[in-house]
Amino acid sequence: MEEVNQTVNNAYQNTLNQYNNKSQKGSSSGTFPKFVSQHYQKSKGSSHGDTMRNISTMYKNTTFFK
Repeated sequence: MEEVNQTVNNAYQNTLNQYNNKSQKGSSSGTFPKFVSQHYQKSKGSSHGDTMRNISTMYKNTTFFK
C-alpha cells in the first residue's frame, strides 16, 4: 500500500510542477472573461448556452481574438 501511495504522490507532484511551470495558465488570463461580463446582458439568449454562443461569436469578430 505504501508503494501505491508513493506512486500517486509522485504523479501528483509531477503534474503540479508541470502546471506551475507553464507561462500561461489557461484562457482566464486573457480578455475573454472581461468581454463576457461586459456583453452578457445584451447578448442574452433563451439559455445560458445560447448566450455564451452569442458572446463567442461577438468575441471572434473583435481584435482581441487571435
